[in-house]
Amino acid sequence: MNIKEILGKIAKGEKLSAEEIDFVANWEVPDDNGRIPKDRLDKEIEKRKAAESEQARLESELAALKDKIDELETNGMDEAQKAKLASEREIAKLKKQVDALTAANEEAKQRAATLERTAKVRELATSKKFRDSDYLDYKLKSSEIDLDNQEAVQKFFGDLEKSNPELFESNAKPGTGTTGGNPNQNNVNAVNLARLDELRKKPNFTNAEAAEFIKLSEATNNAETGENN
Repeated sequence: MNIKEILGKIAKGEKLSAEEIDFVANWEVPDDNGRIPKDRLDKEIEKRKAAESEQARLESELAALKDKIDELETNGMDEAQKAKLASEREIAKLKKQVDALTAANEEAKQRAATLERTAKVRELATSKKFRDSDYLDYKLKSSEIDLDNQEAVQKFFGDLEKSNPELFESNAKPGTGTTGGNPNQNNVNAVNLARLDELRKKPNFTNAEAAEFIKLSEATNNAETGENN
């Protein structure tokens, strides 16, 4: 784990784990040699050892308390009652496991649906000669287009090609026309400008959108000044 990886996750709008949040909260700017000061490292090691010791102590106390509760609950019970209580506890434990598996299964379904949509959008981008499949996905979601509705999809592309032809690959043959420069670069820049315009209209940015805005702005500025990345 390092600060660069964590910043990358933040830029993508990904959720940080508790460990990563703690790492960021305690992170310090390295010295001129790129190293964390030794006294800071020593303090962190001491804090971690103290936390681990406290955790072990609490776990030990919790186990002892649980045994005491079990003893009190079963005190005076006959064997049938004890067996029933043990069964109820086992059922509760299994239910937690089932709930966890259900949540994991739902997450897997969502990932599969995301991958399936990505594949469909990329296929559409290729067949319709749309330049940027990620941007196409954004446009389709913004317009609430059902990818299984062929009529709606065809109308969407028809309208988009009329309003924003620069988002599509040109069918013109090389050497035709009077526009100077690199035609492909000009079209890519037009796509970037269109996306920047949409982002500017948003009242608030997510971390991922902020990172995208910066990246597109830099790419557009480079294109205008003739610089290459």
